[in-house]
Amino acid sequence: MKKILSIIIVTVVLISGLVAAGGQKTIKNNTINDEIIFSNPTINEDLKFINLDLAEKTSMILEPGEPRLPIVTQVYKFPYGTSIKSIDVKLTYDSELYLTKKIMPNSDRTPIGSSNLEIDAKKDLTIYENEDFFPYLNYDYDLGGGRDKQDNIIFLKINLYPVQYSPKNDILKIASKARIEITYDKPTKTITSKDDYDLVIISPSDFSEALQPLVNHKNSKGVSTFIKNLEDIYDNYPGRDEAEQIKYFIFDAFEEMSISYVMLVGSIDKLPIRFTDVNVWETYGIPTDLYYADIVDEHGDFCSWDSNGNDDFGEFNWQHGPIDEVDLYADIGIGRLACSSIKEVETVVNKIITYETETYGESWFNNLITMGGDTFPNDGVIEGEFVLQEVIDLMPDFNPIKLWTSLNTFRPMLINYNINKGAGFVSYSGHGYTQGFGTSPPDVEDRIEYYSLRLIGMRNREKLPVFFFDACSTAELDFNWEGFELFYPPLAVIFKILKGSSYDPLELYPCFAWMLMKKENGGAIATIGATRVAFTHVDNWGIHAGASYLNVNFFEGYESGIAVSDMFIYAQNEYLNNVGPDCLTLEEFILLGDPSLKIGGYP
Repeated sequence: MKKILSIIIVTVVLISGLVAAGGQKTIKNNTINDEIIFSNPTINEDLKFINLDLAEKTSMILEPGEPRLPIVTQVYKFPYGTSIKSIDVKLTYDSELYLTKKIMPNSDRTPIGSSNLEIDAKKDLTIYENEDFFPYLNYDYDLGGGRDKQDNIIFLKINLYPVQYSPKNDILKIASKARIEITYDKPTKTITSKDDYDLVIISPSDFSEALQPLVNHKNSKGVSTFIKNLEDIYDNYPGRDEAEQIKYFIFDAFEEMSISYVMLVGSIDKLPIRFTDVNVWETYGIPTDLYYADIVDEHGDFCSWDSNGNDDFGEFNWQHGPIDEVDLYADIGIGRLACSSIKEVETVVNKIITYETETYGESWFNNLITMGGDTFPNDGVIEGEFVLQEVIDLMPDFNPIKLWTSLNTFRPMLINYNINKGAGFVSYSGHGYTQGFGTSPPDVEDRIEYYSLRLIGMRNREKLPVFFFDACSTAELDFNWEGFELFYPPLAVIFKILKGSSYDPLELYPCFAWMLMKKENGGAIATIGATRVAFTHVDNWGIHAGASYLNVNFFEGYESGIAVSDMFIYAQNEYLNNVGPDCLTLEEFILLGDPSLKIGGYP
């Protein structure tokens, strides 16, 4: 996992007809006029650099080597089908400030899986030796179409830069206010559908019979559900490969049936996942189900994730940014049951039905287990525990249980003991592996680790939590045992035994997040984890980006009775609206579970 942390404040204007929410705004004749007032920045000095803060900031410039300056993001939400005609932004820079030191540059993104954190940031000399004011634009904006709670809308995100910096001259140029004018045309027609459904389950036909009890259960709870077999999709929908055929079916179901949720049932060799061409740390090929959720662009057109038509999907490079036009906003809730057998389907279906039927009103659901420690020892902040305290603060109605290395409670036996008592949620922040997770005591390099063999002691039966793994690789669905057996000797012994038997090691010991889901008599009801190496950005000034940012905002999105994928979409939207289009983080984190799962069950 990589390092980053920060709490974000977002100003949102909801445009629905002529209604706006809050602020000094007027809406008249399809024109929004908005004024934003900025306070003076706060200056904090250390021995080497100055760190700036601004009360109104929603995020910071975080590109490695660039000066860390505040960003104020205004997010405007429009009904699906709205046409944005013009955007005019004027910032009033009416004061200057001379500095005695340079503004702090950003350090490089460091994988959470790495034990070497680069603490000393390196300045980008093309910026720091330049007298021009940085950033070189005083605003920019993005448009995207996506889901917001139960509505599909258009997001207009305007990033304002109220503080600009001339590094060579050590001068700040400071704005006192910004004026924004947006003109738009309302949708010309109301989108209607022939049939309304809430959930479609996509699976191989072999799983249909085992899935039917879940379909019956969902329909009995008012969640209109049907099954679509893969064989039917492959026979009737176009596409360059099977993944694109599936996406064209989802696009059709979204437009014609008002689908809100899609459950993919099958391991990736039975139901394909999209591998995107994301180039980060020489890591290529990010497995992601977000491809299936981001169906349309801001114009309502099919979003292929291959805008240049070269058959490489979702091309992205950290040095050059997005290559393909991908807005990354989810239009539907997506989740996968990565089942490799009918038995696994039966196990997970039974868990979902039992959870939604029996959980409501149970006292154990009000427990919130937080697990973590010092992700990057000797870095001045205990990252995992910093993040977990933010999660606790966002969940005041839950009983917090701290399994933290600083309290000497992050122990495998105590983890099993507390999960066995029951919890609504488990939030973990630290290092992750395909077969477990682990983190360090404060300022100690050695890690305390929990591996999949420990799951034998997890017997929480029907008391099933939702897990969020703020970590690397726990949901690596294309995990290959051949390399891992050298990494963890106890599992290597089991692997060698299984290789000589009729059992498939990957079926018994797949990635850790799925092991929790398919576990009988306990485990998890849903898990969110990364399919590749993740990063985080946590420091003394907050949670700024990466896995930890998603973790915190996942819990900020909680409300009673919400569907689990709507919590996840909230976190993804907050990330896009404040941090930006970080393809690695947004694509690699996936939901394993029923996307329509009603958190806490039905009354």
